[in-house]
Amino acid sequence: MGDIIKFPGWLAEKERELDELAINLEFEKHVIDQEAKRINEAKMLHRTRMMVAFCTGMIIAALLLIPIMS
Repeated sequence: MGDIIKFPGWLAEKERELDELAINLEFEKHVIDQEAKRINEAKMLHRTRMMVAFCTGMIIAALLLIPIMS
């Protein structure tokens, strides 16, 4: 008989625990999404710097070779 009386309280306690776990999972998902965004931004910045370095090298090489070829 005691289990029947405890059941509503136990159910409410489990619902609170599940709500807390859901909040924690949402927070962890947010942190992971922010980290993924930061990594993607770092990748894009690296690619941009590589392209700028390549283009600068091509321009300098062209400026050095044009007078020699003329």
